[in-house]
Amino acid sequence: MAAGRRTPREEGGAERPGRAHLPQRPIWLCRVCGTDWPCLAARSLLPLDHLRNPAGLAADLAEAFAAAMRDLYLLNPDPGPDPARMYARFLGWLTPRLDIVRRRNGGSRGHGV
Repeated sequence: MAAGRRTPREEGGAERPGRAHLPQRPIWLCRVCGTDWPCLAARSLLPLDHLRNPAGLAADLAEAFAAAMRDLYLLNPDPGPDPARMYARFLGWLTPRLDIVRRRNGGSRGHGV
């Protein structure tokens, strides 16, 4: 991803409820809640937005994770963001949340995440 390019979740309008809970870069706080992004609302809504493409959601979050690591390191290089904590924040919650959403919607697990 080129410097300054927006991640896929930052693009687009507010046609879906999850779109309002976007990251404020370079600090990576939710524009609505003011908490670490992805906030609780984003973690609840993003899997619903990607029911048919959970691998796409994982790719979007991995891209956001890499961008956040860069941005937060540039803001505070000493000590810099903790990689394990950032992984848990951006990706660690994804598979369990997708499993819950699939069970509630009667879906199958065969989508690669």
